[in-house]
Amino acid sequence: MSKKKSYILNGVRRKILDEEPKMKSDIIKGKKILFFGVGGNIGKRHLKILQDNYECDIYAYRTNLKIDFNSIIQMYGLSALQYNKPYDIAFICNPTNLHVDTAFICIDLGVKSIFIEKPLSSSLIRLDELKEKARENNVKIYVGYNMRFIPMMEYLKIYLKDKEIFYVNIFHSSYMPNWRKTDYSLSNSASNGGGVILDMSHEFDYVQYLFGDFKCLSKQFGNISDLELEEEDYFDGNLIINDKISCCIHLDYFGFNVKRIMEIFTNEEQISVDFINNEIIIANKNGIIKTPPSKMTLNMNFSYIKQMEYFLNGIVNNDYKIDNLNNNIDLMWKLIFLKEK
Repeated sequence: MSKKKSYILNGVRRKILDEEPKMKSDIIKGKKILFFGVGGNIGKRHLKILQDNYECDIYAYRTNLKIDFNSIIQMYGLSALQYNKPYDIAFICNPTNLHVDTAFICIDLGVKSIFIEKPLSSSLIRLDELKEKARENNVKIYVGYNMRFIPMMEYLKIYLKDKEIFYVNIFHSSYMPNWRKTDYSLSNSASNGGGVILDMSHEFDYVQYLFGDFKCLSKQFGNISDLELEEEDYFDGNLIINDKISCCIHLDYFGFNVKRIMEIFTNEEQISVDFINNEIIIANKNGIIKTPPSKMTLNMNFSYIKQMEYFLNGIVNNDYKIDNLNNNIDLMWKLIFLKEK
């Protein structure tokens, strides 16, 4: 019998029945999933999505003895990795500076489909070697930028098609210590390939996704706040997109009033995008002319779920489009250039 719950409507307590439990997908049933970085926030998120929505067997390579996961098979040491192989799919969610070396381990273990949490790496070291080894072993590598899967981004991708855009302004500001429950100065954002350029690289990815290839014309970055960081806490850049669209972008770690906005200008319209409040406003010289439907509002976890569907369906259907390694190597070249003095 379903467990009963109650809720209050117009001052009256009413009883409802729980919804029937969601059926798990069996598209990867019997597959062995290998996880690196399951103890971090993003690793836990991907793990929960897998466990809640898919039938599969999960194996995690662990280095932290303090956190235990009873629902998965935990392995300590490289010998345990070898003992339990082969694996079908790998998720790499450990610190950014370990991504590439971990990908080599996965390929050597015979994994054919690899998910790497963004960004691909913290440097250009061994990227070309990884590209060649993945090609030789017929391995698909997907780098996850989940913002591509939020409804607003899908709306913009369609709406902006054929628009004559001449200027884009991007502003992303938040207070990095609030991202972490532990000492922020020990986090990967503060070191190990962090900094706003790599940590907030979603902005550079969606610039390419929505508008096209970009080049940096000028930049300014560094540490100007009192945050204790080894990496940059702000970035200001002037970009040129497709040799015709001017773009200004600001990123910082020290904003107490969190903002994540984008303004897009054509000669006929201004499209204002607020990623925090899930809102798009379209205006022209006569004022506001359109606000897209309320379905734009979502829990951010929705984008991770859709991204997981895209990745796993791509594996099952042998879709070459999930292999975006080359595109992300190109993006890494741009990001590392932006971090150079």
